[in-house]
Formats: sequence, structure tokens, C-alpha cells
Amino acid sequence: MQPSKGDGPVDSGDLYAQAFMHSPVAIAITRNSDRAILEVNESYCRMIGFDRSDIIGRRSVDLGLWEDPAELEALVARLKADGRVSGAEVRYRRKDGSLLIGVTSYEYLEVGGESCTLALVEDATERWKLDRELRESEAHYKVLFDTMSNAVLEEDFSRVKRRLEEIKAEGAGDIGAYLEARPDELARCIGLVRIKRFNREFSRYLNLPEKDCVGPNAEPYIPEGTREVFRRELVALARGEPGIEIDFPNLIPGAAARHLRMRLAVVPGHEEDWSSVLLSFIDLTGEAEAQEALAELVRQKDVLMRELEHRVKNNLNIISSLLSLEAAQVDGSKERKILLDAQSRIRSISLIYELLSRSAQGAELSCRSYIESLAALLKETYTAERADVTLRTEVDDIAIDVKRGVSLGLVVTELLTNAFKYAFPGREGRVKVELRAVGDRIELRISDDGVGAPLGFDALSPSSLGLQLVGMLVEQMHGSLRITPSPGFRAEISIPAKP
Repeated sequence: MQPSKGDGPVDSGDLYAQAFMHSPVAIAITRNSDRAILEVNESYCRMIGFDRSDIIGRRSVDLGLWEDPAELEALVARLKADGRVSGAEVRYRRKDGSLLIGVTSYEYLEVGGESCTLALVEDATERWKLDRELRESEAHYKVLFDTMSNAVLEEDFSRVKRRLEEIKAEGAGDIGAYLEARPDELARCIGLVRIKRFNREFSRYLNLPEKDCVGPNAEPYIPEGTREVFRRELVALARGEPGIEIDFPNLIPGAAARHLRMRLAVVPGHEEDWSSVLLSFIDLTGEAEAQEALAELVRQKDVLMRELEHRVKNNLNIISSLLSLEAAQVDGSKERKILLDAQSRIRSISLIYELLSRSAQGAELSCRSYIESLAALLKETYTAERADVTLRTEVDDIAIDVKRGVSLGLVVTELLTNAFKYAFPGREGRVKVELRAVGDRIELRISDDGVGAPLGFDALSPSSLGLQLVGMLVEQMHGSLRITPSPGFRAEISIPAKP
């Protein structure tokens, strides 16, 4: 571009003066002989809060610009020794007394034949504050990290992530299945993990005397038996799950914590590369040992109960056999019947313990197995030689506790005994046993098409010992009993499904 007509030559001195005054960098020129400030620019005045007229001719120390005047002497000494100072972080004070952090550079300059110092100052106060806050935050985090009651480990999974991306690029679909089928690849991924830091509690969990004993490679701390846990970690990370919690035995030799609960999470801001993954561990050793001890007590109790049930069953069988021998020696038919009825009741209880000894449930038994076996046993006892009396059972497969099972068995024994003994004098007949789960109740019905109850039978006040026993047992089970004496005989019992 050509200068317009009338334009004169540019005064370089004026140009430099304007550049000096309007530079965004704060600049000051000081005479070395007396350290008086000869010139400052606008940026310098704004930075320290003084007017130019208050600064020119005065020394910076007199203006109170130095938080520590000894720092000025140290910088002057460096300038004399090296000929210049670059990027020194200096603590100044503004006119209002506030702190100013200035990144300062000094070099010698000659002005009008006098030796001077040129000072360039960059205001780094805000950056310094941010750095200080960051350092304080890091120090706070370090204290929390080191003093946490949980063991905490920070690891770098970035190389693992890159390897998983390579595996996907090779065509692997399901990372979890891929690693499960290739233990060597899983081991390779373990070798790529790097330990960044850990707290004192982690050292205690490993039973190590010094934190420095833990190396940067994670492989020694993931033994063969816990590699499935590591595979699950990788699957969770690959799926982007926010966190994962796994309980597992600690198989590291000599470790103080033998059972651990691990929680894993990617540190926010590191989701893309997995360069910071936090693993926290809770020591479950005491809890696991208590559970193991409880399980052992339960096992011992189960063994004792099985032994007790076996002995009770044997004792009941002995009593039943003695009653059978006594019945064979008794001449009177009435006495013999009494002994046989007592034997049937004992055998109904003995049958429960026999079924319990073969049951995996232990504290419960199956109503179907028990009632069907008991009914068949009673029919064999009372109608073995009568083919004209038939028995039909329709029983739901309901589990019932032993205590109520005994009561229910005695009820069935009394009602079936009455049916087999009295319902079919010289005639054919049918007996039916039904047991159903209806809502929150168990309903039992025993019926026959026999002769029914005798004249004058009072269902509310039965005279026979057997029916009185039925009534008491039903009442103990908080149930209800309804008897229909004819035609035939039908007893309907309803009890709660749960005690």
C-alpha cells in the first residue's frame, strides 16, 4: 500500500514508545545506581494498582511492592551472576495489599548512558491460585486415600483397553466368552495392568511390612484361583457398567485378609482410556469365618438330628414289636384290639422318622409320601385278607413340618382305623383319602361308603377315644373339624398351611 500524499516519515522513537506503553505485558525500567523506577507502562500500573505519577522516580521497595524484600536481593544477585533472569516466580503486593504472583524476567539495558534493568512481569496470580487449589486437593485426596479404612488400589488399565480393542477388531464378539475360552489371553491382559498407587490398608491386607514391597505389575496379586474375578472386571469395564461388586477368597500366600469384597469403578474423566481405575476392598474374613462356623454348627446339628431321628425310629419299632408280641399272647379280642390300635399309632409316628431319614429337607416331610405310605400300612394291618375293601388316595405334594406331621398322621391313623374296622361288616366298601392345598390352608377329607355312625352318634361329643383324640389334635393345629356321620362316614379337617 502506498502512503497517501502528505504522509511523512514514521518517527521510530514515537512508535517504540507507543508499543512500550500499550504492551499487554507489564514492563518497568529501573536505574541500577539507585534502583529508582524510570518508566512503567499502562499494564504495569494496572497490575500493581498505582498511578504512573506515584511510581516514577521511586524505588519498588519504598512502594511496598515486595512481599519479602530479600527476594529482590536474591534476584539482583542472580542477574549480576548470569546477566539475565528468566521466568522467576515472584510474590508482590499490590497497592491494596493483595497478593500478586508475577512471573518475572530481568535483563540489563542502557538508557541515556545509564545502566538500567528491564523487568517484564506476567500476572500469574489466578494460575497460581488454581495450582495451589489443585495441590491442596491432591494433598487432601492423598490423606483420604492413605487413611481410608478400606484397602484401595489405583490401577492403569489403558494397555488392557487397547488390547481388548485389538481383540474386537480381530472379530471377537463377546469379550467375556473370548477370555474364558483363552486363559493365555486373559493372562496376557493381567500382565498389562499397572499399579499406580495404593494405601496402607492394602499393604496390611497383603501382610507386607512396607508399601514399597508392592511392585508396579499387578500380576503377582492376581493368582490363578482369582483370575475369573479379573475376567469379570474386564467384562464390566468393556460394557461400561458404572461399577461392579464381587466377593471372593484372597489366595495371595500369607495375606492377612482371606476373604474380600471388591468394588471397581473408573475414575471420572478416564472413561475413554481406563488409565485410572479404582478398586476398593472390604475385609470379609471375620464375616466369612463366622458363616463357615455357623454352617459347621448347622451341619453338626443336622448330623445329631439324623442320629436322634434314627434312634427314635428304632425305639418306636421296638415298642411296636413288643405290642405285637403282647397282642399275640392276649386271649381276649377286646384287649388284642386295644394293643393293635396302640401299635398302629406308634407305627404312624415311626413312619415319619423313617421318611425323614430318607428326605433331603431334614425339617420337613412330604405329605404325599407320608399319607400314602401310612394309609397303605393301615389297610395292610386291618384289611389284609379282604379284597372287597379298596383304598384310594389323592394327596397333593405339600411339605409340612415334623411337629404338625405327627399330629396329622395320628388323625389319619384314627380315622382310617375306624373306617377299616367298623365301616364294612361283612360287605364290600371304598375308603378315600384326600388332601389338598387350598389358598393358605391344608384341607384333609377321609370318607367311606360304609354303614355310617351308629344311632345316637353325637359329632360334637364323640364317645370313642379315637375321635376324641382327633378333636384334640385338630385343635392343637388351630384347625377345624366337621363330621358327617351318614350316609357313610366323612371327616373334613382344615388347618393353616403355615404353623
